[in-house]
Amino acid sequence: MHIIDHLNVLKQGTACLDPLADLDPEALDYVERVKKIVDAMTIPTGERNRFFEEGGKTLCEGAIDYLIRRKGEEFVPPQEFEQEEITSE
Repeated sequence: MHIIDHLNVLKQGTACLDPLADLDPEALDYVERVKKIVDAMTIPTGERNRFFEEGGKTLCEGAIDYLIRRKGEEFVPPQEFEQEEITSE
């Protein structure tokens, strides 16, 4: 039995679950597994907001894929996002 107590309320130590840890981008069921994780994270809103729901899921799926494929690499922001130095005259 594992106790998931991320705030350490019980003062017994903690355990954590990383659902992305076992994802392998080379696996045949990779896309299906990412979609299942995103489905578990979202709450269906019904037909009325389907466009926004599906758009949000697609964004989450892309973010998870990006994180998995870049695991262990240092993040380097694109040059257009780097701030120029401001010098006072």
